[in-house]
Amino acid sequence: MDRIEAIASDAATLAPPEAAALLSLLPDAELATVLRALSPSVAEDVLLALGDERRRAVLAAAPPDEGRQWARNLTYPDDSVGRIMEPPHAVFGPGLTVAETVERIRELVKSTLVTYGFVTDAAGVLHGVVAMRDLLLAGRDDRLDAVMLREPFSLRPEMPLLEAARLVVARHFPVYPVCDAAGRLVGIVRGRTL
Repeated sequence: MDRIEAIASDAATLAPPEAAALLSLLPDAELATVLRALSPSVAEDVLLALGDERRRAVLAAAPPDEGRQWARNLTYPDDSVGRIMEPPHAVFGPGLTVAETVERIRELVKSTLVTYGFVTDAAGVLHGVVAMRDLLLAGRDDRLDAVMLREPFSLRPEMPLLEAARLVVARHFPVYPVCDAAGRLVGIVRGRTL
């Protein structure tokens, strides 16, 4: 276990104020790295316990997509789906070919876990989901809009966690897309986190 994982493991066993006190000794960028190793809900609670000034500094020091996601998550009510979202990294346009998508995924998996590809339009509206199996079985020149699952199940960020748990109990997906009222993809939630 490396140093960051050890610190994250220790922080995860503490109440948010105590975890924030422990982590506040770290530089902003390192603190952001530790938060990325925690579950989204624990990271959000620790961010809230840090206080406004330090929270802004940590959000600024985090990778841009993570910092934006954490800031967005804090705008949703406690015990809502929005509070436990992660940024959707594997987002692709419908016109990409399978070969282009696979190349992008090969780069993404070097830094993040990719379970599904999310197909959105230029406005960020979710139109489909692509499983890795679909990419494997499709032709290299097929476009994503031809191989994606259309009208995928998704959650809403303001949805209470209990309601979301009831909706997903029979689905058993590893990852759920989260879309706002306009259908824009605003995050993902891992089944194990939910």
